[in-house]
Amino acid sequence: MIPKARRYKLFKKDYCENVDGRLGFHCTTTIEHSCMLTVDHKDGNKENNDPENLTTYCACCHNYKTVVFGDHRNIAFRNKATPLPVEDTQYTPEQ
Repeated sequence: MIPKARRYKLFKKDYCENVDGRLGFHCTTTIEHSCMLTVDHKDGNKENNDPENLTTYCACCHNYKTVVFGDHRNIAFRNKATPLPVEDTQYTPEQ
């Protein structure tokens, strides 16, 4: 039996779902191994493993989404986050 915390892995696809351009660009990463793919919880709640809440991304697209959509911030902010303009996505370390 798969532990509840890891059930999201049952819904991991074998491709990056950003091939359709849902993040504003089409993913062109060639997936050579399943380790190149991650599962994103759309609502930021890692305990919500409802298939409708899960999206499979390659590591590049997942990292992009995390920064641009503010997923790396706290949950309260994340639920209100809107994408930053691409030109404003330069990484600057927080003080």
